[in-house]
Amino acid sequence: VLFRSAIAAVISLASCSTFTSSSSAFSVDGENYPKDELNGLVKNLIAVNQLTAPGGLAASKDLSSIVSVMVQYKAGGHVLKEYGGSISEAARSAATAQLNQSSPQGLDDQTKTLFVDIAVTGQAIDALPVPADIEARYEANPVRTGVVCIAETTVRTESEAHDVLDRIAAGEPFAKVAAATTVNKDRKASQGNVLDGGGAPCSTLDATNNRLSPAVMRALAFTTPGKPTVAVQDSEGWHVAINRPWKDIAQAHATVLGAKPGRLLLTGYLATADIHVSSTYGTWNPVTARIE
Repeated sequence: VLFRSAIAAVISLASCSTFTSSSSAFSVDGENYPKDELNGLVKNLIAVNQLTAPGGLAASKDLSSIVSVMVQYKAGGHVLKEYGGSISEAARSAATAQLNQSSPQGLDDQTKTLFVDIAVTGQAIDALPVPADIEARYEANPVRTGVVCIAETTVRTESEAHDVLDRIAAGEPFAKVAAATTVNKDRKASQGNVLDGGGAPCSTLDATNNRLSPAVMRALAFTTPGKPTVAVQDSEGWHVAINRPWKDIAQAHATVLGAKPGRLLLTGYLATADIHVSSTYGTWNPVTARIE
C-alpha cells in the first residue's frame, strides 16, 4: 500500500527514449540505477505482499509503475541540486518515525531507506521557491520551467505551413500571421495564443499537454522564446508554434509558477532531461513523464 501510494502521487504529476544496458534499469542525466537494486526492491515488496506476483513474477504494469516512480524520485534529486533545495535531518527523522509506525513487517533496511528518501525528497521539492533567475531560465528553455505560454497556427497543408514560416522570417508578427492563417477558431480569436480555461496566456505543462498534440509539444521542448518551430504534422493538420517572449507573459507566468513552483520545476525537468529506460520496462515518454 505504501509504495502504491507513492506511485499514485508521482504519476499524478505528469522524444521517447529507451536503452539496452544490461545492468541499468534507467538513467537520469547520466545517473544510472542498477537493475540489481530494482530487482531487490521488487523482491522485498512481493515478500511483504505489497505487490501481487503470481508465479513469483511481478506484472509488467507494476514494474513500469515502480520504475516511473524511481525515475521521478531520482529526477527530484537533480532538481533539488539544480535549484538549491535541501533535506534536513529533522525531516528525515520525522519520515523515518512515520515509516516505522506504518510500514508492513518484513521491509528490509534498503527499502525502508528508499521510502524515507522518496518522502523527504517530495517534501523538499514542495518547499522550493520560484527561482530568482526565472526569466533567464525561461529564455534558455521555457518548457524546463514547467509553465508554458504558447502561440500556434494550424493550417491544412505542409505548403501552407512553410508559407507561415516564410512570413515570420520576413518579419511579420506571429500574432498577425496566426490570426490570418489558422483554421482553429479559438486560436483565430486569440491571435494564435493558446489560452487556459480561464483565458490566461500561460498554463502548466501538464495542462498544455492536454491541449496540444505530443508532436507540437516535442517541437517546442527545445525551442527558445519567439523562435518558431519547424512545421509539424498531426491529425489536425500542420502546425507552427512559438514559446511566447518573456516580456509578453512575465506576470502570467509568475502567477502560474507561484502556485506550486517545486512540482512544476520537476515536471519541466522531466520533460527535458536526458532520461533513458531499459526496454524491459517500456518506453519513457517525456511529454507525459511516465513509462508507456
